[in-house]
Amino acid sequence: MILKSRNDLSETVRTFSLQVLCSVSPDFNPVGNSWARLDKRLLATDPGTLETEKAFKKRVENAVAWLNGSKAESQGFYNSISSMPKRLAEAKQLKGARTSY
Repeated sequence: MILKSRNDLSETVRTFSLQVLCSVSPDFNPVGNSWARLDKRLLATDPGTLETEKAFKKRVENAVAWLNGSKAESQGFYNSISSMPKRLAEAKQLKGARTSY
């Protein structure tokens, strides 16, 4: 790559930074959104007392089954993925700043 001006360097650094940050940004991480939904369900079903490992594993299995069987949650997963082009366009417009997602 040959940089012809200071602006070229600035643009290259900004683009590189945006690429690196996008990989860890909640705006572009549907998997992170999925983990957040699972965490929310686990918190909602927390017994409030110390539970055995077996009971915890069962609660995790139930939470995953609930997520997989919930029409609203399935729609949430779909929306997270299908909105990605809009998320990217908004991030580009905002020059990498936090989006509304």
